[in-house]
Amino acid sequence: MPSVLAEAFTHLSPQFAERYRALLCNEVADSPELDHLHQLYTEYALRDLHLPRPVLAYFGYHALTDSADFTDVERIGDGLLVPQLLRDVLAIRDDIVDEDLEKFGAPPLPVALSARTAPVPC
Repeated sequence: MPSVLAEAFTHLSPQFAERYRALLCNEVADSPELDHLHQLYTEYALRDLHLPRPVLAYFGYHALTDSADFTDVERIGDGLLVPQLLRDVLAIRDDIVDEDLEKFGAPPLPVALSARTAPVPC
């Protein structure tokens, strides 16, 4: 029998990934002058396929309840993406400090920006 955490990642990670992509891509429309930067950032941010921070935040949200059946993600999902946004911003800083040349099998955002690579469409 799968653990509750494994089941949560199976059910929630794809939902959070879809919501996170929509959130990030919606920002592109708001700032067309930053389109290239937004697209690179979106590609960078979506490399983390499991999105553990929103999944763990979901369990934190339900810490005082008897169960979490994964049916309320639509209602509370966007707020649970905040830890992932914070992680991404801090990871970019970390990539610069550590001089990382690769993250999740591709160049991190600072390297992609310095290389002026082609943007990935939303």
